[in-house]
Amino acid sequence: MANDRIPKAEVEKWLERLDKKLSKVEAKSKLGADALRNAEAYRDDCKHWLEQGNLFLAFEACVYSWAIVETAENLGEMV
Repeated sequence: MANDRIPKAEVEKWLERLDKKLSKVEAKSKLGADALRNAEAYRDDCKHWLEQGNLFLAFEACVYSWAIVETAENLGEMV
């Protein structure tokens, strides 16, 4: 089963780091604000799937959120 391939502690570790990151970034434009809103939505999805016990989907949502933030930062839309 896919749920048991990722340790819960690993998902929680990255979710905590993501929460800290999202609390510090700021959008520099409308595109940045949209990206931040999407990253926060994926973070919320991560929390939902973690509560449901689906560690695979929780981790996947966390990774998507990180990717959005890092991409927006690299494009200069978020600091």
